[in-house]
Amino acid sequence: MARMSPLEAQLTEITREFVTKIVATIRSASFADVAGYVPATSTSPTRTRAAARRGHFAGHDQVHHEDPRRARRRRQSDEKRAEVGEKILTILNASTSPMGVRAIASAAGMASDLLAAPLKQLREEGKIQKHGVKRSTTYSAL
Repeated sequence: MARMSPLEAQLTEITREFVTKIVATIRSASFADVAGYVPATSTSPTRTRAAARRGHFAGHDQVHHEDPRRARRRRQSDEKRAEVGEKILTILNASTSPMGVRAIASAAGMASDLLAAPLKQLREEGKIQKHGVKRSTTYSAL
């Protein structure tokens, strides 16, 4: 077994003491206290379930998103969809083989979820062809 450095040993001991104190505190608390505990970092304890799903806090008009990946995107304008569609066509025309959505998104320098509407529109217009289904779907220019 490898020997710990003095710093690592000290940090390990402090961590053990800390965890022991937390476990003892939780064990001695009532179930109601533990179940009703709201961390001090919470914005508001009066958050409703519906408001939580929408990202709203009671009394606040502004939407709070802790995680930017979960933030909702607005619908693309027709101009933006057309612009993305042109990028997709350019990428697919330059490609020698069909490409998946992730590869197209990487080549376009944008998020793959932004490509769904433009890809659908290009298919409906007969400018690109879809190959495969679900995760194995690829696209090629016609």
